[in-house]
Amino acid sequence: MRKHFLFLSVVLCALALGFTACSDDDNDNVKQDKVPAQVRETFSQMYPSAAPTWEMEYGMYKAEWRDGDDDIDAWFMPNGDWKCTDRNMRRAGLPEAVTNYINTNYAGYYVDDVDYMEVPGDSYYDIELERNGYPDVELWIRADGTVINEGFEPWKGDDGDVTWGNVPQAVKNAFQSMFPGVNAEWEIERGRYKAEWEVKGIDYEAWFEADGTWLRTKQDVPVSALPAAVTNYVQANYPGYYIDDADLVETPTDKYYLLELDKNGAADIYLKITAEGNVIA
Repeated sequence: MRKHFLFLSVVLCALALGFTACSDDDNDNVKQDKVPAQVRETFSQMYPSAAPTWEMEYGMYKAEWRDGDDDIDAWFMPNGDWKCTDRNMRRAGLPEAVTNYINTNYAGYYVDDVDYMEVPGDSYYDIELERNGYPDVELWIRADGTVINEGFEPWKGDDGDVTWGNVPQAVKNAFQSMFPGVNAEWEIERGRYKAEWEVKGIDYEAWFEADGTWLRTKQDVPVSALPAAVTNYVQANYPGYYIDDADLVETPTDKYYLLELDKNGAADIYLKITAEGNVIA
């Protein structure tokens, strides 16, 4: 199953139950006889016919097994408390209220993946919706059609290219106001819209929220074009280093140069510094 989905689902369960998940650095197979007796007892009561394999994940014991075509994971605390069960299931098994909601609110999208989540006191479907040229949508919805949460997948580093026609009008308006006459290529990154274009050999990038809020602009800067105060600061404070890459970054509150400093045999250094030579922490 999708690793990123499992982490988010476990954290959701943890928050709902007042529990903080541990980091995923203890993900190891565990032999049956090493699983605490109280965990095995709770599991056998809940799933008497299942024959799982076990792992440690997020500080919990995770059981994995198959039921027909479904992959199932269940998490338990070392004291035997059950926290979550995740059934990766077929799209055809969705309740009518869920499919009606999707058809009404996400016309043109298709269901790419479905997980049925159970936690103490609640259950819901976690559904990944996809559509060409649009960002993926993650929908958490109960069997009766009640929506728990919906939105862009927050973990995606690169959600894909977006055509100009599918960029929200608010983003278009903001972009055209700031950069009139510019034709850009668009992407979705972590639920935000990024424009990329080039002017006279200089690369530019600009980020916007879906509501048109401008977040930042970045442009490549030749090292030879850096202000003297910037190069003087580097020479005085980082002897032996050279400026390998430079960008000018503008945000609603700041304007600074982002420098990558290199030196043979030493780790790269990234430096944020204003045109006047003042370093930003």
